Amino acid sequence: WRRYGGLKTVGKSSNDIRNEISGLALYSKLPIDGTIRNESTKDIVNDVFLYRAGAQQKVRKAIHARAKGHEAELTRLYELLQRGEWTQDNFVHRQMRKHFKHGHSKVNNQFVVRSDKYHTEIVDGKLVVVINVAAKYGQPIRLTTTTDGKNVDLSG
Repeated sequence: WRRYGGLKTVGKSSNDIRNEISGLALYSKLPIDGTIRNESTKDIVNDVFLYRAGAQQKVRKAIHARAKGHEAELTRLYELLQRGEWTQDNFVHRQMRKHFKHGHSKVNNQFVVRSDKYHTEIVDGKLVVVINVAAKYGQPIRLTTTTDGKNVDLSG
């Protein structure tokens, strides 16, 4: 979030940013499976782009309020915003800075696991989530919950 929550994403696709993060090898020393690193990176980048899309919706309203009745100006500003060239116009740039502030995650040590990398089981009446990591990193991680597993949706 701190590195890619602002101007560093202008004009870049989510794949460009994921490749840039992977190229930095920031998390290569973590003893976890590569797919977990990749899925976690993908989740973070998608959150940044979702946050940016929300900011763009607010900026669209500001553009409409400012240029109401001036169709050519409305079209020009909307196109700048849509193409990711909003830094070229002072008003749109200022509005994006106002609404697209750096996001702040309130999660520590989060990682995302693909659906084919875990399974669940019931042990002593409690739901246990077993995360399969690469064998070279050790045994699967077993997370014991406080629930019996009924009416629990793990799809998120």
